[in-house]
Amino acid sequence: MSYVALLITYYPDESAFKNIYNLYKQINNLIIVDNSDTLIIFPKNLTKIPILRNFIFDQDTLIPKNYIKSMLEFKKAFENSKILIYAPNFIDINSK
Repeated sequence: MSYVALLITYYPDESAFKNIYNLYKQINNLIIVDNSDTLIIFPKNLTKIPILRNFIFDQDTLIPKNYIKSMLEFKKAFENSKILIYAPNFIDINSK
């Protein structure tokens, strides 16, 4: 099954490019939407991608090694449930 990651950038810096590369190594389809200076790119076939097969990130999301694999394993474990959205724990590294 094919999955897609949608990554939103806004004036990406060097750390954003590292995050993009880490995600690129884990997913078979990556779409980058750059919101810098109102530039937004939507591929023509984006509407044909089933919503339940997508991952959505922003440029400062740190994506651990094997993240996609772990999320897909979690999804498979609960595939007969009524869960609609699977989301990881959120940790804000800037909060105290």
